Amino acid sequence: MTKTFEVIKSTGAKEIFKPEKIKATCLRIGTEPTVAEKITQTVTSKVYNGITTAEIYKLVFELLKQEGHALASRYSLREALFRLGPAGFNFEQYIANVFNAYGYKTELPDLLKGACIKHEVDIVAEKDNRRFMIECKWRNSLDKIVIAKDVLATWARFLDLVEGAALKYCPHFDEPWIITNSTFSADALTYGQYKNIAMLGWNYPPQRPLPAWIDAKGLYPITVLFNLSSEVLPKFIEAKIILVKDLAILSLEEIKQQILLPEKILIPIIEEAKEVYKISDNYHN
Repeated sequence: MTKTFEVIKSTGAKEIFKPEKIKATCLRIGTEPTVAEKITQTVTSKVYNGITTAEIYKLVFELLKQEGHALASRYSLREALFRLGPAGFNFEQYIANVFNAYGYKTELPDLLKGACIKHEVDIVAEKDNRRFMIECKWRNSLDKIVIAKDVLATWARFLDLVEGAALKYCPHFDEPWIITNSTFSADALTYGQYKNIAMLGWNYPPQRPLPAWIDAKGLYPITVLFNLSSEVLPKFIEAKIILVKDLAILSLEEIKQQILLPEKILIPIIEEAKEVYKISDNYHN
């Protein structure tokens, strides 16, 4: 009989260790099946009762790094989304890019006037003659989640804008969205589901959470790149280069025209971006 182990999540909750989840993750990021199986077996042999998910992450990360930095970069997506801070605006720009790749027209608007007050709306997205109000809830750590009051505030904002549109103060919105790089509390999900708010997070909805949106089209943020320091990141954001795939298809000369940095800094970043993009391109074609 196979021995089972309990894994402790970042929230303190416990769950049974499932090696198939490691294999599925490795395959999702483009790891060769034989390599994915080898990594799964290695990690499984090191698991013990009470191991944390953070420890498992480090084990998988180091094994992937031995196979190639590009695979480890793709695996580090969650940490990369944390690096999009500190204020959250970069996350808004990134999500707008993700939605653009799925055929939405997006903008990051100025204040919009509702029936009662003006509102800051992170993203306005349009597709198939429908307009969506998107609230982006960026979090900088695993223990900071989206709670019920965040969802309540979004719903109140949406209702005021709907009333404002009836008074011709602002455009009409058909649906509100809440998107986070973190998770939702149980109450947040209950209220959001009751009000039919579209909610997208790290592990929600289960059938197609945010990582699935990203993996499906290789929409990795440039913060997955190990050679991109936090000091250099703002220069790329200012140049509106926020996706690895956008960076990978540009030549060194094109990038130098937009970003004033020495070649010795730019070249390693570009080469790593091309390698990560190559895996994505091969995986999705």
